[in-house]
Amino acid sequence: MSNPVKSNFYIFNNIYSKKISFWKLNLSGWFLFGVVWAILYSPADFSASDVLKVFISNFLIPLAITTLLRYFFKWISLNRYSLAFSITIITTAALLSSVVWYLSDTLFTLLYYDFPISAISQITINSFAKRVIGIFILLALWCASYFIINLFYRWKLEREDKERALYNALKAKMEALKNQINPHFLFNSLNSISALVDEDPSRAQLIIYELASFLRYTLTYKESSRIELKKEISFIKHYIYIQSIRFEQNLEFYINIDPRTETLMVPPAILYPIVENAVKHGMESSELPLKVYITTYFEKDRVTISVKNSGKWVDAISENSSGTNTGIANVKERLNCEYDDKCSFEIISADEFVEVKLVFLNKT
Repeated sequence: MSNPVKSNFYIFNNIYSKKISFWKLNLSGWFLFGVVWAILYSPADFSASDVLKVFISNFLIPLAITTLLRYFFKWISLNRYSLAFSITIITTAALLSSVVWYLSDTLFTLLYYDFPISAISQITINSFAKRVIGIFILLALWCASYFIINLFYRWKLEREDKERALYNALKAKMEALKNQINPHFLFNSLNSISALVDEDPSRAQLIIYELASFLRYTLTYKESSRIELKKEISFIKHYIYIQSIRFEQNLEFYINIDPRTETLMVPPAILYPIVENAVKHGMESSELPLKVYITTYFEKDRVTISVKNSGKWVDAISENSSGTNTGIANVKERLNCEYDDKCSFEIISADEFVEVKLVFLNKT
């Protein structure tokens, strides 16, 4: 069973959208009013000649008056005044418009049916007040509807502007986090290439290929919000190869990927800061060779990605630390933006090992 509140909101949202202007809504509203009035209040001897009278009295006159009211409200800019004063202005305008409506309709009736103007004298104060009050209530309802719709539309536009601003800010933030590659890594890679150019040109050529593949990945998936885990692991392998050339026997990598996790959709380059952190800080705190393990496994409705390295956790404020751990902080921010509460981030430091675990719920 549908939620009536949501259904009404949906209907109201569609009634006053950019596709339906004030003119269409006002025209259709008063036309419907004229039809209903003709059906309910026409006398038994209603003739074809009365159609024009009913049309003008209950469609054209109120349409003209409410159009003038709209221009008046836009001209006076009620948002400049207090709520009490604005209500006073609206009430006064509706009351004066009621009198104008009554006088216009009365004058037109006399002219249409060729009654003498002196017939106006037969109108009593009681009948005048009764009719004007009835018209006033109708116009007051119109004014209330007009301002409610305008407030809703203004709120809708403000909400869209706010959401657009938040989206743009988040997108810019995500782009900055996604594209943040440590310049030290590029510097060290180029140094390794430079050292090997004369000594071992074939290995230097391999590093250039791996570095190019690494950078190509960052460009290829720059606009993607998520990619398959197997592509992310392939990207990380380029980084691993380059670091293995640099540190040689002092660095050992072990990768164990559960095939059932390869289709997991993850943000591109999400593992790079974690693996980089493991290498950088592991080299500072671990006995050599540094051992880094990348493992994924599937358990019930959860997929876990683990990056584990020998050594100890190096705090950002540590005097011996060469980094700031901003990469890890960026990973947390990206996961929070992308998954909210559907992904957990955990750092475990014990037994001369540091492990970073990403746990994705419901195979997101």
